[in-house]
Amino acid sequence: MKSIRTLPLLFIALFSSCQDVIELDLPDSEPLIVINGRITDVDSVGITLTATAPYFSQVATPRIGGATIVLYENNDSVATLIEDSLGYYSFPFQGIVGKIYHVRVVVPDGNPALEGGIWESIPEELKRVPEIDSIFSRFVVDDAFQKDGWYPFFSFSDPPGLGDNYRLKVWLNDTAFDQADQITTYSDEFWDGRSFNDVDLPSIQFTRSNRIRGTKCFIEQGSITLRHLNFLELLVTQTSRVGSTFDPPPAPLLGNIKCISNPNRTSLGYFNASAVRRKTLYL
Repeated sequence: MKSIRTLPLLFIALFSSCQDVIELDLPDSEPLIVINGRITDVDSVGITLTATAPYFSQVATPRIGGATIVLYENNDSVATLIEDSLGYYSFPFQGIVGKIYHVRVVVPDGNPALEGGIWESIPEELKRVPEIDSIFSRFVVDDAFQKDGWYPFFSFSDPPGLGDNYRLKVWLNDTAFDQADQITTYSDEFWDGRSFNDVDLPSIQFTRSNRIRGTKCFIEQGSITLRHLNFLELLVTQTSRVGSTFDPPPAPLLGNIKCISNPNRTSLGYFNASAVRRKTLYL
């Protein structure tokens, strides 16, 4: 009996000895600049400047203050952005469809968040966007992919001529559906010049939630360039990893930012030009 009572203690000691704490000592790399912003035909231009942080860092991503940001229209400087708060810059300037825009960012030496340098975005044309014809709710029944209930839809007509690319943004009760797996983009490759009006083509349902009674639905359809479309699709691909062997290999998600002062420095983020149209539906 004595040996039988001792056996569980031996197993406990054996498994306890396997629970060593393994600490990974990962070297910290130099922070990279992240430039995100856009210019539209209806809003003030806005840009957020941040720097990357170590992978296991528990602090907020560093904001970059004290930078000089100049906006260019067809290569002519048209505005110098104002730093409204740490790392966020804006100016009340609206773009014009058909014109080309880029920004130049200068971070002075001695900045606490990042080594100084000069960056520019690759110029982008502000493309056209069609009006949203209507936004409405419809009771859906006998759909194999969703429950019976009220769902919101919208309709629009694509202008003739291939090459139009769009991004749809959705808010429900001021909550933005802006996670990577909620990004919605589309191009007119297969429906150029056609109408999503339930006569030519079906209207577009923009959320799968049928719990929308009493909800404010707000949508924004914006034009984007093919470069921006490809960037957003890569963003979705890189963040939709499920741990399988079919996951794409991890890779830096490079946008349209380049370092002028040192081409070997990696730069992240995207500055895009977009014409936008918006509609609101109250249920």
